[in-house]
Amino acid sequence: MVSQSAISFFFLVVVFYSCNGTAEHKLQMLNSASAKTINKDSLQNKLNHNLHFIADSLLNNKSFLLQKYIAKYPNDTCGIIAYEDSILKLNFDGVRNIGDINGDKILDSVFVVPPFNYCDDGESYLFLDTLLPRLHTDSYCCHPNDIFSVGDIDEDGVSEIGEYHSSCVS
Repeated sequence: MVSQSAISFFFLVVVFYSCNGTAEHKLQMLNSASAKTINKDSLQNKLNHNLHFIADSLLNNKSFLLQKYIAKYPNDTCGIIAYEDSILKLNFDGVRNIGDINGDKILDSVFVVPPFNYCDDGESYLFLDTLLPRLHTDSYCCHPNDIFSVGDIDEDGVSEIGEYHSSCVS
């Protein structure tokens, strides 16, 4: 008899390996991350390093961005996930302009980050304007090109966001 966790693990492996060529790297990233659950202080230091690496190296010296998002969505009871810089760089799809979302006459841009704790089961879309909320997903196949503005449907002054959501198999 096969256990439920074995079936779940098998399903996750199949999903990760079928995601447009990047699944192998994402699975490697998760395995690399889960192997680093030993020392909470060293993990906190590595998380801080991860945030600085993303902000400085991938987002061109915008370190305030991730610090604001981390402060908004803290979750210190779930365990920290830390990554190697090379994995973060390999899986970073860049920043994409998606128009003026919040009506401030400034173009808004989005990028994707991996989960930094075990409660977040999937990647998140973050915006260069930290007043816009994080869009958490339950997918590991997120890309900046998957998010788009659909206009201000409910006429509240803020454009609604659409997301092309894939199962990673297509």
